[in-house]
Amino acid sequence: MNLSTSGTLINEGSTLVLSGTFTDSDAADTHTVVINWGDGTASTNLNLVAGMNALSASHQYLDDNPTGTAQDIYNISVTITDNHAASATGNTTITVRNVAPVWQSVTPSPASLNVGGSVTLNGSFTDPGTQDTHTVVINWGDGTANTTLNLAAGILSFAPTHQ
Repeated sequence: MNLSTSGTLINEGSTLVLSGTFTDSDAADTHTVVINWGDGTASTNLNLVAGMNALSASHQYLDDNPTGTAQDIYNISVTITDNHAASATGNTTITVRNVAPVWQSVTPSPASLNVGGSVTLNGSFTDPGTQDTHTVVINWGDGTANTTLNLAAGILSFAPTHQ
């Protein structure tokens, strides 16, 4: 079995295309292909008709595996089984990089206030790593303690109030 990928290094949130070819001496055999992407998601199953000895499938890597590392390596395994229960397995790897979040906006409301007044800081950012959690530390600039917000995966905005 020969396997190839659309790249060996991708960013989290990106899609990988896996292609492969194999041989079978019985051209009348049909085949079942099971692709384990190595990231804990459900396997992809393909049913190939007789005479088809090539496969292609795509998979989006939602995250680089939220381990706090700059990148992680996933082992992809492919098992091909013919209609007589004979099988072959192939493997390849993909490295998925973490991508830093990007600020979209940070806006105080109101923009100015009197001493003793309160301000709400509205902020938002993007991150292609949909399983990433985030920590936002706000220094209010008035000598009080910083505010630390621990945001769960999928939460990409905040609005704390400070007096």
